Amino acid sequence: MMEKLPRIFFDTNEGWHETGYILRLPCSKVDLSALGSNHLEGMLVTIYMPNELEMDARLHWDKSLGDWLARPVKGSIRYLTARD
Repeated sequence: MMEKLPRIFFDTNEGWHETGYILRLPCSKVDLSALGSNHLEGMLVTIYMPNELEMDARLHWDKSLGDWLARPVKGSIRYLTARD
């Protein structure tokens, strides 16, 4: 059985910067802070938009933005449907 990756909220509407989705929304920051401050660079996580999609991504700190980016892992996108 495969271990679950940490989950980080993201929104495609929040923006894309060069190589990844910008993780600057309050919900994203809460999820990131739950991981602690050590060893986030390059960490494999699952980024998700509830009831829409999720994908695996690697975290990268972007100095120019002063924010974390989630760089998607090619071929890992999973589309979700709302559960009744």
